[in-house]
Amino acid sequence: MTCWTLVPIKARRECKTRLRQALPEDARLALVRAMLRHVLTIAAATPGIDRVAILSPERDEVDDTVAMFMDDGTRHSDDIRHGGVARLRLDGGHMHDGIRTGMTGKIAAAR
Repeated sequence: MTCWTLVPIKARRECKTRLRQALPEDARLALVRAMLRHVLTIAAATPGIDRVAILSPERDEVDDTVAMFMDDGTRHSDDIRHGGVARLRLDGGHMHDGIRTGMTGKIAAAR
């Protein structure tokens, strides 16, 4: 079994908007990018995590080795926070302890 970590991230210019009053735009974007790099690095180094992917409307400066699922601009953080699967529908697959598992073509293609 492969374990993925999915990191949802908005378009970078939409991140940390409450800091607009405190930081110049370039400093705010640099902070957002540094925070994302840190999260991706820690996730990739976590035992038991096989793959890390982002769900975002843009790749921006994220390395091409990180899998990416395009987000159409819908804000998925609310879906994830409330237990949703954030547009990743599991077609086929198996039941394991009452949880449906499997991979869509989109997920499989990101391998």
